[in-house]
Amino acid sequence: MMKHLLLALTILLSSASFNVSASTESDQQAEMLLEKLDLERVLNASIEQTLERQMQQVPAMRPYKRVMLQFFAKYMSYQALKPAMVGLYSQAFTAQELSEISAFYDTPTGKKTIRLLPELMAKGGEIGLQQVQAHMPELQQMIKDEAATLGKPATK
Repeated sequence: MMKHLLLALTILLSSASFNVSASTESDQQAEMLLEKLDLERVLNASIEQTLERQMQQVPAMRPYKRVMLQFFAKYMSYQALKPAMVGLYSQAFTAQELSEISAFYDTPTGKKTIRLLPELMAKGGEIGLQQVQAHMPELQQMIKDEAATLGKPATK
């Protein structure tokens, strides 16, 4: 799940065009919210967890962990993503809405959410992966059936 989240984020950020050169009130509120969300820590933890899971699934990747961490630090770090993320939030929410969201994260429940979200997302990803793996034969059969309908051989 986290791998898919990072991929979706990468695609979203690479295909979106954000103009954050003019710092609006929404931009300022968005930046403050991202700081409050501790996005830098969340991104770093997500990258670590995702790489570790991938290396458990594909042990041959382990010798390349250092290189992969360098790559992600360069392109998926908070500093690399911050301008686009500010643009994303400031386009999705008004300055007032961002202020209200930020106020929630100042509450004890909001702080708990920030603290637990990376762990919950990782566990949610594991649940999703287990669900897919448990039903993989069904997916393989569906692909095989569709390939037969299309008159093409199914790939493995």
